[in-house]
Amino acid sequence: FPKVLNEPLLAKAKSNALILSSQNVFPDGVEYFVASKKGFFDAGAMQTIEKNKLTIQTQTKPLIPDSGLLMTKNGAFFVSVQPQKPNMFFLLLLAFVGGLILNLMPCVFPVLSLKAIHLAKNSRKKKGRVLRAALYVSGVLCSFLCVAGLLYFFKKGGAALGWGFQLQSSAFVFAMIVVFVLILLYLFNIFKMKTDYTDTLLKVSGVNSFLTGFFAVLIASPCTGPFMGAAMGFAMFESAAVYFPVFMALGLGYALPFALLEMYPKVVKNILPKPGKWMVRLKYILSVPIILTVLWLSWVLYHQLWQKHQLSIWEPYSEARVSEALDKGDAVFIDFTAKWCLSCLLNEKTTLDSKAFIQAVKENNIRLFKADWTSKSNEIFEALKKYKRSSVPLYVFYPEGAENYRILPQILTPDVALTAISE
Repeated sequence: FPKVLNEPLLAKAKSNALILSSQNVFPDGVEYFVASKKGFFDAGAMQTIEKNKLTIQTQTKPLIPDSGLLMTKNGAFFVSVQPQKPNMFFLLLLAFVGGLILNLMPCVFPVLSLKAIHLAKNSRKKKGRVLRAALYVSGVLCSFLCVAGLLYFFKKGGAALGWGFQLQSSAFVFAMIVVFVLILLYLFNIFKMKTDYTDTLLKVSGVNSFLTGFFAVLIASPCTGPFMGAAMGFAMFESAAVYFPVFMALGLGYALPFALLEMYPKVVKNILPKPGKWMVRLKYILSVPIILTVLWLSWVLYHQLWQKHQLSIWEPYSEARVSEALDKGDAVFIDFTAKWCLSCLLNEKTTLDSKAFIQAVKENNIRLFKADWTSKSNEIFEALKKYKRSSVPLYVFYPEGAENYRILPQILTPDVALTAISE
């Protein structure tokens, strides 16, 4: 029987290697490592040992096994394996860059169009620019803290919630519809006289920098982009000392671009002509994303309250069905999505619903599963947790007969999806 190595091995997955290390030197005569379950790497994979580090060469980025046998000249040692925690500075940098990129995600466009109107109006005003920038950043950070704090509180209480959880509530979706309808009424000059009501509407509509930042987060929170998903997926299951700094770094990255434009209005001034009738036209043009937002949120609310899912070639996700398909050796593609996730909808229209993707799926006998997280689902939350994620979109592909899986990029293109299937 193998001996038990009390100290767990720390694992790090690179693009083509699995690195196992120990805080102390390995037992004498280590030769190779064998995972407890198959499918993590080829049995004949090259393994090299250097003091307290063992490197296993793989063809693709490997998964990290939970345990295995460390084979030595003096016998075998049973060891548990834990993912090596990333450096805190690297994690914060990852979140900050993810926040920057979040500004380019589809969910963000509606609210940022309000900020664009505000910048156009104030591009020639130097007074108060630092204050406006600070208020915008404060609004973003405050909103991130509110959402992250509520999520942290509910998760501690055992709730199966992830990023964007508020849009799983039909009441919240309805409230956001009301807010954006009020914004449209202001933009279209429905209210021309200044009253207490319209003054309040003015602030909510984005002229107030703090509230613009606050609402920009509420509506953008369903989106995740490159780097952001990995950082949040790790932070979600860590202590508050890691969790909240990651969200603050994410918020700072998200707020930075427009804060800089607010502080340096000359950049906007040099691009835009002098104030005139064009600003009225701009306001109407930028109202289009807000109209689309109202339609989108109404569509989400409809699906939450009344619509039944019609999945065609997509099977509704369940852990039992996926396990059954994998046990048979079938290739499996899982789409973790939600109606309130605009990035998910964009990927579906451009890639997952394309003729090329559907044809490739049929030719390769791939079973498709759709995990719809529009409304709260404990099963889908646990599945996301299994893949070390807490948000959508998430795309997971199991090749035929393989226990190992691949996580595809959150910005999914036909070429990326077809390449993953063909390989």
